Amino acid sequence: MVNARDEAGNVLYREATERTVDNVWRIPMLQPADLTQNLGYATEKPEALVERIIKASSNENDLVADFFCGSGTTGAVAERLGRRWIMADLGRFAIHTSRKRLIELQRTLHAEGKPYRAFDVYNLGRYERQWWQKDRLKGAEEEHRRVVLEFFKAEVLANAPSPLLHGRKAGAFCHVDGIDSVFTRGEATAVAKAVAQAGGREVYCLAWEFEMELRQHCLALEAELGVKLKLIPIPREIMEKNRTSPPPFLEMAVLEAEPVVRT
Repeated sequence: MVNARDEAGNVLYREATERTVDNVWRIPMLQPADLTQNLGYATEKPEALVERIIKASSNENDLVADFFCGSGTTGAVAERLGRRWIMADLGRFAIHTSRKRLIELQRTLHAEGKPYRAFDVYNLGRYERQWWQKDRLKGAEEEHRRVVLEFFKAEVLANAPSPLLHGRKAGAFCHVDGIDSVFTRGEATAVAKAVAQAGGREVYCLAWEFEMELRQHCLALEAELGVKLKLIPIPREIMEKNRTSPPPFLEMAVLEAEPVVRT
C-alpha cells in the first residue's frame, strides 16, 4: 500500500501498488485560458473526465444520454468518440451553449476531413411562457394580448369588428395569437377574411410560433383578398420581470434559394 501525502504530511489517498486499474482518476482541471473547453459554464467538466467515463461504459454507436447537459460536454465528447447521444436541459443558456459547441465541433471535424453528423434541437414544452402566464398574467389570455400590444405600441380595440382583431397600429389591424398556440394557415385565412370584411388592407399577426411554410400561403391570401399579412414573432424579452421599454419586433425573415445541380 502506498500513501500519497501533501506537503504537511497528511494522507491524501491510499492505493495498492499491485492494482492495474487505479480507483483515483487524475484528470487535469479546466484552466481559464483554455478557450477550447472552458466555456464559462458554472458546472462544466473537463472533456478528459467525460471521455474516460464514456469509454469505460459504452462502445462505438452506443447511445449516451445526459439530461442535465449544461455546456454540452457529454454530447461533444460522445460525438467525437463515435457515439450517438441525446442531451436535455431546461436552461435556455445551456441549450444555446451546447448548440454552439456542437456546431464548432462539426467545423473542426470538417476541417480535419473527418465525418460528422447533423443534430436536431427540439423544444418539448413551453415552460417559460407557461410560468410567465401563471405568475404574471394570472392565466388571463386578455391580459396576454394587452401586454403584447402595449410593447408593440399598438392601440387595443375595445369594440373590435371581429374577435380575431385585437388592436390597431398605424392604420393596420393587429392579431395576437394565443400564448400556447402556433399560428397556422387556417388562422391566417380566418384573420385575412376578418380584415377584408372590416375594410382593412393590412394586419400584423403577432405570435410566439408559426406554422412552417406559412409565408407562401400569406402571399396567396394577399393576391386573393387584397390583405397583406405581416408575420411578427413575439420577442421573449417581454417576459422579463422589470422590462419597461419595448424590445425589437421584427418581421419574420424569408430565405429564398435556388437549387444548384452539379453533374
